[in-house]
Amino acid sequence: MGGEGPYVCFNGDVRQRWTKLTTRLEVLDDEQLGRMYARAHEFLLKRAKQLVDLGWKEQATDDTSLVSLTTHVTRSSPFGRNSQHDLELRLPREANSFFDPFLARQWKAMFENWLLFPSARPARWSADLYIDTVSPLCDIFYLLQSLIPGMLVIIRLDEIDDLGEEEYTRVLPRPPWPEEHIAELEFILGQARASDVVKAASDFSRSTGVHRWSYNTYSDEEPDENLDFTACDKECGYCGRCEYGFCTGGLGVILYDGDTG
Repeated sequence: MGGEGPYVCFNGDVRQRWTKLTTRLEVLDDEQLGRMYARAHEFLLKRAKQLVDLGWKEQATDDTSLVSLTTHVTRSSPFGRNSQHDLELRLPREANSFFDPFLARQWKAMFENWLLFPSARPARWSADLYIDTVSPLCDIFYLLQSLIPGMLVIIRLDEIDDLGEEEYTRVLPRPPWPEEHIAELEFILGQARASDVVKAASDFSRSTGVHRWSYNTYSDEEPDENLDFTACDKECGYCGRCEYGFCTGGLGVILYDGDTG
């Protein structure tokens, strides 16, 4: 058995699809999201101060930046050589900066840096994916997951011998976190939205996307039936109800996409 991850993936342009199809939370418009993110400033600045207390260095900010911190870490190797890595945490003043295509590479490089946001799972075969680092960074990551579902996802891909592949995608924080921070979430998101996030995070079908590919179901023969490609209302098309459900590379079909709606 092999596989990849867990690892973080930044998706600045598909957040509405994740919100609608997986979490089934109401999609926020830009104005709603902007107000909520503004209320999150206090939360984010408090966590930034905690990081400074842990040794991070504050950097100058401009009109577009809310937080700018740097640090460096030393990684040891089994060959006896240590390596130094500089880390930077930047958070924008406005939420829409996360969706700016000109900044996408910057956000992707930062959030997907495994030294900054390392992810883990408690055991083999577990779908319980989480960020495994100091509490302030976990809090920042999980708040952004709660505020903008689908922008930050944790992915684990398991290769099951010769049978196929199984991918878990965690879209929301693991259940204890929203419950433990409900007062802050209610202030930032509003009481109704915070309650919905808590419920969605504790519901596996809403918090975690599951895709399974079977190596044994692939066939190069033409299908016996005429498929109606217009009948599927899925935005991604990969629901397994038509030929678009076949994966590239001959892996098979997606057997379950985690959406029960």
